[in-house]
Amino acid sequence: AYYYYQGYVAKPAPVSLTIYGSVDTTDMQTLIKDFQGNYTWITVNYVEMFPPQALTKLSSELAANQSTADVIFETTPVIEVMKAKGFLTSYNSTQLSNYPSSYYDPGGYWATAILLPVVFSYNTQSLQPSQLPTLSGLNTPSWADKVVMLDPTLGSTNAQYLLSMVPLLGNQTWTTWLQGVAQNVHPSTTSSTTGLVD
Repeated sequence: AYYYYQGYVAKPAPVSLTIYGSVDTTDMQTLIKDFQGNYTWITVNYVEMFPPQALTKLSSELAANQSTADVIFETTPVIEVMKAKGFLTSYNSTQLSNYPSSYYDPGGYWATAILLPVVFSYNTQSLQPSQLPTLSGLNTPSWADKVVMLDPTLGSTNAQYLLSMVPLLGNQTWTTWLQGVAQNVHPSTTSSTTGLVD
């Protein structure tokens, strides 16, 4: 809020903005810096946590009528659960008209802020393109201990990606394929997208 005194506009009172998010803190710094450059009186407190942790924290804080996040940057499953529980407040930004309708909730409960494309990549110093497996071949023992992925148990983008394959493969084929990956490949998992790239 701006304060007016004898026709002059005073500086807004300092406020803080708490954000819970699953995006790496280092990846959020550019956005936070840009935001604070435009709104110098707002101090951003960004709290990084995995989606299941965020849902638990938000749920317990709201149940106890405690202070909680003002904004959340979380995966779609967390947002949908929060919406179903009535935890979200509707906000119909004038900026939504700049986005395709599939990128925001028509009721104003969420809007897509970050699109994370998911790809398979490989070490070009270890493999030739002709050696790459098809998706169905990626769950065989020949790939044991040679695969790394984001930990799907954290509700990360990888979990969403794996689940997006169900309608394409069919539930039984998908289940069999994923069991093969777990039993035969034993992929290493990480919680950090930066760690994954490294």
